[in-house]
Amino acid sequence: MRNRSPTDSCSAKPPMYFKELSEDYSLGDARSRKATVAYGDIITNPMSVMQFSPKETMKRLCVVNLATEVIMWTLRTDLRGSFDAAPAHGLLRTGEQQLIVICLAAGSAPKKGKIAIDYAFVHPFQPTFDRAIYNAAEKRRHILRVISIE
Repeated sequence: MRNRSPTDSCSAKPPMYFKELSEDYSLGDARSRKATVAYGDIITNPMSVMQFSPKETMKRLCVVNLATEVIMWTLRTDLRGSFDAAPAHGLLRTGEQQLIVICLAAGSAPKKGKIAIDYAFVHPFQPTFDRAIYNAAEKRRHILRVISIE
């Protein structure tokens, strides 16, 4: 199993912002409803809930591809502008894991919401993330609840 190194802190590398990745659609509009909620192809740690607080504004999310196919993925949220993430999209080959650093944006009010990993199966020889291929593919969704406490 290959590991990909995350950035050690949110400021070490310019983060990809959820709002940049979800300008085309968010969790609630008609195009995003095409993603089928599915569990079993990928596994995450934490499994279902990420809890943030004023002292814990950064969390690490580990995603592992359990499927026998290559997965192209992106992060989505219904709390636009509340989180930064690095990386926010990519490819996962069979058995590969990705560590994602998710930070609560400065000045964001405590909220409850969802972070979703939308993913699609792609050709095994796909070298990099390609937005056109991803948008054309049938997507599945893995959802995590987010709780931000005061």
